[in-house]
Amino acid sequence: MKNFLLLLFLYPCLLFAQSGNFSITGKLHIPNSNKLAYLIYTSAGKRTDDSCKIVNGSFAFNGNVSGYTTATLSIHKPLKPGEGYTDYLSIYLEPGQIAVTSQDSLLHAKVTGTPMNDEYQPLRQLNQSIDAKIASFQTKVRALTDPRAKQEFIANNTAEFSSYSSEKLENMKAFVKNHPKSMISIDLIRMIGGPVPDVTLIESLFEGLSAKPKESVKGKEIAAMVQKLKKTAIGSMAPEFSQPDTSGKIVSLKNYRGKFVLIDFWASWCVPCRAENPALVKAYDDYKDKNFTVLSVSLDKPADKNAWLAAIKKDNLHWTNVSDLQSFQNKAAVLYAINAIPQNFLVDPDGKIVAKNLRGEALHKKLGELIR
Repeated sequence: MKNFLLLLFLYPCLLFAQSGNFSITGKLHIPNSNKLAYLIYTSAGKRTDDSCKIVNGSFAFNGNVSGYTTATLSIHKPLKPGEGYTDYLSIYLEPGQIAVTSQDSLLHAKVTGTPMNDEYQPLRQLNQSIDAKIASFQTKVRALTDPRAKQEFIANNTAEFSSYSSEKLENMKAFVKNHPKSMISIDLIRMIGGPVPDVTLIESLFEGLSAKPKESVKGKEIAAMVQKLKKTAIGSMAPEFSQPDTSGKIVSLKNYRGKFVLIDFWASWCVPCRAENPALVKAYDDYKDKNFTVLSVSLDKPADKNAWLAAIKKDNLHWTNVSDLQSFQNKAAVLYAINAIPQNFLVDPDGKIVAKNLRGEALHKKLGELIR
């Protein structure tokens, strides 16, 4: 009878965990009674944007997830699309009761109550001071309305910002190495990789995991990504592709055999790409008569064709420019696993990749080493 009563007492909790239901209760000790809390997540392919009022520092969310997913909890909407949040927190949504508490902002919150959040909390605490510095940097950048002043501020503080990112990266790598059975490690490997992954690092971290995370859906995606990245690693033969140039004529990479060629992925709308173009022009002018050229592949869309052509003219890109105008679904971009631009690949006369992502003086220096 005691066992039956115990089971009856536990039944609601068991039902809660198995059904995929979650609840979030939050308590923030800051004067924000007139603010809203926002919760954004995707589960089973469906995006959910939820919100609730913060009353006397307290708020609550309820929902349902399939398995687990990551979510963004914030107390401010993004200022503009893609601009980010002013006070936010990444949490794991999984069946159970999640508690979020903080003496001030969400940035410094403690998240407990479910297995993945409990496991992740030590790393969260370790990174909180770094995240605060990164958030402060981003706030200062957003406050600068003059583009030139913003660019100058970023340039003058790049080293400091990079040190924050490097410290956080090392913390994440240590977590992955110390938690080979954790599904959180899979998510961290993706974060460590970023938009331009170092395949050697990613593969090393992934190989250190146990069977369960490796064989998960996300694990198989990383394994596939590693194999794809290997095809464009330094020392590999550059994958062949053909694209139409600005006049519609088909241009093939194989036609460049016998020359050093820099395959440059860019787009007319990409500010960092356009900022890098003067360095490409200088390298081209200095080495175009020494068996070197550039082949630019644009990730513009069909509607941006005129902008692409105008950017080529304005930036003085006097080499061959190609594109199928399919944005990031550009066939060459997919082949080279391009998820962010600018990116480039230096290919030698035999068709082998000898360097990647050379910027500014680094490109000029590398060409000086290879071309006599």
